[in-house]
Amino acid sequence: MARSRNKKTEIEEEIEKRIPTTRYNPDYKVGLTAQQVQEHRLHGWVNRAVDPPSKTTKEIVHENVFTYLIFLVLLFCYVWLDPSGI
Repeated sequence: MARSRNKKTEIEEEIEKRIPTTRYNPDYKVGLTAQQVQEHRLHGWVNRAVDPPSKTTKEIVHENVFTYLIFLVLLFCYVWLDPSGI
């Protein structure tokens, strides 16, 4: 939780550092010129990589499949299906 708060404050600080810049509407086939890109970078308008979620799908599935309750159900099934008992 503390990490997400720190990340939010970092993002907020980064947004505060941004200087209002000129808004361009270039042709999507051509894009911005090198000078326009440089202007945006100097004003703090850059693309940053997004952090992945805190847990992967594999970790979430693993935590939900291997719970204590599932262990008890499997143990009960083993005892119930095993004629010799424990």
